[in-house]
Amino acid sequence: MRIIQYISVNYRPIQNNANLFLMKLLSTLILLCIANASFSQNVKVIANENSFDVNGFPKSNEKQNVSDVDFAVKSESNIDLGYSDTRALTELNIAGVGDGYPWISGDGLRLYYSSGSGGNSLLYYSERLNVDSPFQARILAPINVTNPNSIWLLENELEAYVTTFSQITNTGQLFYYQRNSIVEPFNAAEEILLNGISLGFISATSLNVAQNELILFSGDHGTITFNRTGSNSFEYVGPLLSSSNLDATPGQISKDDLTYFVGIKNEGFSTLINQLERSTTADAFSSNALQEISGLNNPVENNIQPTMSSNLEWVVFVRNPANTWQGNDLYITHRQALSTQNNNLANNFTIFPNPTSGKFNIAKGTTINSSEDYAIRIYDVTGNLLFEKPMATEIDLTDYSSGIYFAKIQSG
Repeated sequence: MRIIQYISVNYRPIQNNANLFLMKLLSTLILLCIANASFSQNVKVIANENSFDVNGFPKSNEKQNVSDVDFAVKSESNIDLGYSDTRALTELNIAGVGDGYPWISGDGLRLYYSSGSGGNSLLYYSERLNVDSPFQARILAPINVTNPNSIWLLENELEAYVTTFSQITNTGQLFYYQRNSIVEPFNAAEEILLNGISLGFISATSLNVAQNELILFSGDHGTITFNRTGSNSFEYVGPLLSSSNLDATPGQISKDDLTYFVGIKNEGFSTLINQLERSTTADAFSSNALQEISGLNNPVENNIQPTMSSNLEWVVFVRNPANTWQGNDLYITHRQALSTQNNNLANNFTIFPNPTSGKFNIAKGTTINSSEDYAIRIYDVTGNLLFEKPMATEIDLTDYSSGIYFAKIQSG
């Protein structure tokens, strides 16, 4: 008898939170995891609120499918990261007023977002005393900007990138702001040039920690990426996903640069938040790793514009039952600890702990032939074989970067 089984291993040495990775296997399915002053701002006034869709994109403008890459079939699997206790941020949401493009701090205590009616939006700020408390009354964010539609901050909250859009000129711009402490207003704006592509409406900018990689949403081109070429300039690289790309709606990169949450339009009405992971910051995100996040989405609504705290513990995102900006409401969800789940198939192995800090153990199921010889191969998320060895009780990944790895166990 010849047995082949694949198991995913989540190796993140600096993270202690629960995680879970689901993968369809050749012979079976295994699911494993361990465990107030205000600041003046100029605004635009657009009479017709209904002219903006859920992402703040003017409906009057035709989106262009400019993708020149081959379509890649998206993964049909999904992943349960343990999000629960999802609730609307009723203390912040205002009926009939669109709230969107949130950014949550690493500790989950401070929140920036845009809010307004139609094209008349401002940037707001709110905080809570602890993770069990509601957010306090919103105030205008301490930043002077005209025509804002989204804001993204570095984790220290001393630097911010703000996108703006003028419906008069049909152009979007990106601006950079600095301040000396989080209790001070931001300094004057510095425009960031986005070269190599013609852009109209833009929003949902996010950058890696080094600020040399930039991802944003373009109304004309979908979710696209740039590399820094100067102190105030970036050069266009290409679409985030090797697909039609216009299926991707505004998303955000995680605080550790290894995960990207993005809304993907369903074949039906709704948009669902998906996850992309990469092993290292040097890797590109791939559509082959795209997975819907179970427990986060409401399948009959649009689930869009996610932002994540450190370790993906808290996610603030937008839900919308319609396709207009004023239908946007903010929601928050918390990531709970998960227990290990094993399948009931006869041929199974268990990996523990998972996630691992570097070393993990493999236990055979009770019905596995103990006298059979097994080999184990470890692969990274791109499918590269890292090493192969005879079956051992303990496997050591401490010489490798944090990320998702696959263990292939084969008999004979």
